[in-house]
Amino acid sequence: MRRPVLAGCLAAALLAPLTALADATTTGGHPACGQPHWLEAAVAFTEEGNDARYERYVDTGRCITTREGMDVEIIARYGDANNDRVEILFRGIRFFTVAEAVAAKL
Repeated sequence: MRRPVLAGCLAAALLAPLTALADATTTGGHPACGQPHWLEAAVAFTEEGNDARYERYVDTGRCITTREGMDVEIIARYGDANNDRVEILFRGIRFFTVAEAVAAKL
């Protein structure tokens, strides 16, 4: 009897919609990517000045460049003091971006 109940609880937890921490808007000009490791690569490309490799990530759909004023929801914050990252939801799609890319709504 315990297994069906446990499986039902687990399924409910995994299928529940993501709850947002806060509403925010983007500041613009920062990479936002579909996977955390794509974000790290995109940040490295922009820091190195390798615009061609970053543009390939954008052209293949791995990343977008945020525009100022995009309404997003912050799902999670993670990282350390040097690499603060944010998981956001934009039009139902989850992205990972740098913390400087979002500003709380006033």
